[in-house]
Amino acid sequence: KVAAIIFIIFIFAFLGFEHVIANFPAFSLAYFASNGAIEVFTAGNVIHNLFWAFIGNFIGGGLIMGLGYAWLDKDNKNLTYFD
Repeated sequence: KVAAIIFIIFIFAFLGFEHVIANFPAFSLAYFASNGAIEVFTAGNVIHNLFWAFIGNFIGGGLIMGLGYAWLDKDNKNLTYFD
């Protein structure tokens, strides 16, 4: 399962999409491969990128997917939904 998750995250990042979890190793690889020589690679820029990637991941994965699954499963009487 872990290998499948890592593979999916790798493909997501390889295609150029921003993902908070995929950005951590990408930032590490970029930093260590350049020996720290990238001028714009600052903590502020990393936090700025991770913030907007998190917001996008939250909206896409948390709200759109989560609310979509909740709506599709609204007929399940075993769960309690708050209106």
